[in-house]
Amino acid sequence: MSPEPNALRILLVDDEPAVARAVSRLLVSLGNEVTVEHDPQMAEERLRRDPHAFDMLFTDQTMPGMTGDALARHALAIRPELIVVLCSGYSEHYQLDDAARDGVRAFVTKPIDRTALRDLLASLA
Repeated sequence: MSPEPNALRILLVDDEPAVARAVSRLLVSLGNEVTVEHDPQMAEERLRRDPHAFDMLFTDQTMPGMTGDALARHALAIRPELIVVLCSGYSEHYQLDDAARDGVRAFVTKPIDRTALRDLLASLA
């Protein structure tokens, strides 16, 4: 199945393979192209190699080696107009104000609601 004409090219970063698969399926079901990376350092390297390969970075916050907000800052230094969405089940450690300060366009909490995600993506595209 080919992506929809207005599909976002999303780099999804989550260190938990099962979570990454579930979120990837959800994003694909909404008509997007998704590339999964489990290691935030590898995701940063992918962005450095080809800064325009993706329209959006959708990253987990809590990961070993580099947090999602740190990855967001690195990604935005590489490509300032990149849409960054931060996702976490532990929002008490990182709030919406922090996200906005870091250039993150949206903060999504787990579990992810399909309808809310569809509406969010439409508002960011």
